[in-house]
Amino acid sequence: MVVLTNKYFGGYAWDGSEKQFNLHPILMVAGFLFFYGNSVLLYKIGAGISVSKFKIKMAHFLLHLLAFVCAVVGLVAVFQYHNAQGFGNARSLHSWMASEQSSSTVVRQVAAFRARIKFSIDMKKATFLSPS
Repeated sequence: MVVLTNKYFGGYAWDGSEKQFNLHPILMVAGFLFFYGNSVLLYKIGAGISVSKFKIKMAHFLLHLLAFVCAVVGLVAVFQYHNAQGFGNARSLHSWMASEQSSSTVVRQVAAFRARIKFSIDMKKATFLSPS
């Protein structure tokens, strides 16, 4: 996807042009599919590998953090592009659904993180709050 976007859509830039918009799909795919998906897989299958649970949790956390950073930068890129071109923001079903999905993901991540940090909460409640 990176190569195709670079070859057929002119590459990437952070200048308000079409090239800035090209960052949006790349960062969203990297964040939500690659980093987020791999963090969930790592946490679920991590018990089967001979690495300490702490290291698995730290890798899981870092992958979630990378997913969050990619998503935020991707959203900033598309909003700045729309503002630079004079387009309205949130004018399609895609943008409304993406806003809902992004905000609900952040709320669930914060709730799950807080639940897991507190040692007083039992694991059944923490598992219910967890997005994975």
